[in-house]
Amino acid sequence: MASISASSGRLPNARMRSISSGCPTKAVDRVALAPLALAAGFATHVRTITPAGWGAVLFLGTLGGAVGFGLWAWALERSTPSRVAVFLALNPITAIALGALLLGEPVTLRLLLGLAAVLAGIQVVSRARVR
Repeated sequence: MASISASSGRLPNARMRSISSGCPTKAVDRVALAPLALAAGFATHVRTITPAGWGAVLFLGTLGGAVGFGLWAWALERSTPSRVAVFLALNPITAIALGALLLGEPVTLRLLLGLAAVLAGIQVVSRARVR
């Protein structure tokens, strides 16, 4: 399902702005995935979500989703897709930092090794020469 969702963004007209083609695609993705969520029992769990949980959903949907996508589209209009894609790898780094700072999650050796691998990957891609 994820591959279908990811590739559906390539279907709109290539001359459209990123934000113009991406928003409707994301809406269609959500509608298409809703039956799967319902079949997995999402509706039964909605009643148990606390107000803090709904706050987290709202936060992730606005800042993590809408604002992040808007910044992504903005960057695509100003740079190359390969250069912008490098910043996707910053997501786990941000999650590690916020988890440690805000939630007191432990920073383990395994986590630091993963962080080093992500940073090395960013470095390799950003220094790669176009052939």
